[in-house]
Amino acid sequence: MVDKFPAEQQRIVKGLQDAVDRLNTIARGVAPIKVNKASEYFDLPEASPAAPGSGVRLYSGGGKFTVKTSANKTVTIPMADVANPANFTSPSTQTGDFASASAYTQLRADCARLHDTVRDLQNAMRAAGLMG
Repeated sequence: MVDKFPAEQQRIVKGLQDAVDRLNTIARGVAPIKVNKASEYFDLPEASPAAPGSGVRLYSGGGKFTVKTSANKTVTIPMADVANPANFTSPSTQTGDFASASAYTQLRADCARLHDTVRDLQNAMRAAGLMG
């Protein structure tokens, strides 16, 4: 096959090299942009990427915030509904005998509800691999 540009080849290569050199000069003059701050939102694509060589890779897996580690472990950040602790029903101030049976019972029930909520949150985080 005969080269279509035998006389022009050096000129074309020189033009491409000049363009690359100009772009390199421009790129060196542009200040880097911080990635820890954004002026708007980030869109994470729905994907199933390969594990990165090091660090982690962020993406959307099934519409959920997902991380893939360099050890090829996938961690989905849970968006599970965990009930808010109920408002305390025990009075904030006591009159008369502080150790009254009703005040103690109400305070104990409030603490038990709070304990259950924290336990449920911890179990959800453990199931998602966010804590041991």
